[in-house]
Amino acid sequence: MNTIDIKVTNYFPFNFQLIGYGVLLASIYMVSSNPMISPVFLVVGLLITTTHYRLEINLKEKYFKEYLWIFGFRKSKKYHFQEFSKIVINSSKRNFEYGDIAVRRYGVEESYKAFLKFSGQDETAFIGESKNLKTLEIKANRIMEKLGVSKTIV
Repeated sequence: MNTIDIKVTNYFPFNFQLIGYGVLLASIYMVSSNPMISPVFLVVGLLITTTHYRLEINLKEKYFKEYLWIFGFRKSKKYHFQEFSKIVINSSKRNFEYGDIAVRRYGVEESYKAFLKFSGQDETAFIGESKNLKTLEIKANRIMEKLGVSKTIV
């Protein structure tokens, strides 16, 4: 196995993903009532629900690509490396607010991001993020097994 390909994260946020699935359902409904608009809705729905970021690691040629996947097309840049160092999971807190003018609610949520570090380089590869540490650790462990690297939680 010379190449490892990992889905990192969706391009559109969760709210847009839901809208995308709604547009897909609307396109199915409109097939019989409006067959000219239905394909447009289908393409827009598929674009929203399937566009995502991926990471490709080529172990033989020692490079990695972080790319945006849109309908099978890839927009990427290639980075070379010598060897893997470790997977780092960072914790960050984000303040948020929601509500209307009369009632505002404030809070803090913690999220985690994982990066693949390389020996002797400042360049890192983003491998995922989650609000749940266990979910991200499972993903990091699967990648560690494939690559043979250690994990550090910061």
